Amino acid sequence: MTTTAAPLRPSWPAILAAAAGLALGGVAVRLAVRALDPSRAVRASLHAGDLDDMVDGDVVEVDDPWGRPYVSRPGDLGLPERIWSRGPDGADDGGLHDDVLVFDRARGFDLLATEDDKLFDPLVVLHRVAPPLGLVLALLAVLAGAAQRALEAPRASIAVEVRRALVIAALPAAALIVRIAGGRATWLEGQAPEWLVVPPRAALALTAAGACLLLALAVRLRRT
Repeated sequence: MTTTAAPLRPSWPAILAAAAGLALGGVAVRLAVRALDPSRAVRASLHAGDLDDMVDGDVVEVDDPWGRPYVSRPGDLGLPERIWSRGPDGADDGGLHDDVLVFDRARGFDLLATEDDKLFDPLVVLHRVAPPLGLVLALLAVLAGAAQRALEAPRASIAVEVRRALVIAALPAAALIVRIAGGRATWLEGQAPEWLVVPPRAALALTAAGACLLLALAVRLRRT
């Protein structure tokens, strides 16, 4: 007599631990870039428009990657002659040592202008995208784990099966909605009451999500 091993269902602690690891990993990558190369951290966090406003002498409420305001030294005309970040240690060294010089009018130096010379800087990109990417991956891990648990669960009442189908369909439906609903077509507007008009892209995305739900429900109902 042979016995069939019960399917392995990931536990919620394991799923949440994996998600937390991914989210914290994204934060750790950003902190590592700040420690390894403060200059790239500043380039990744400071927007060109904010720097232009600071150069023009406007008051801009923007902090450096370490949460401190930028320091400037005014020139003869009242406009900033130099702008710098105090760097990781927070000590103001006048733009020297571990400070990160952002702008120097006399030398014609602009830290952000160096971005034009590099189409791709891995450290700058990592500093910008690592934390949000970690959060996205953490969410995907939770959805994938929940879907795996729902797939392997024993058959239950129809109400429970509908809820499980929603969980299973969440991940592919979300991917389809993001892929499809990227714009808004308005060819129906003006020909029907406004409350009846559904943008075609939105209708297609919702239809795809509904198809994922029906497919997931069919998979669940086939279980004995």
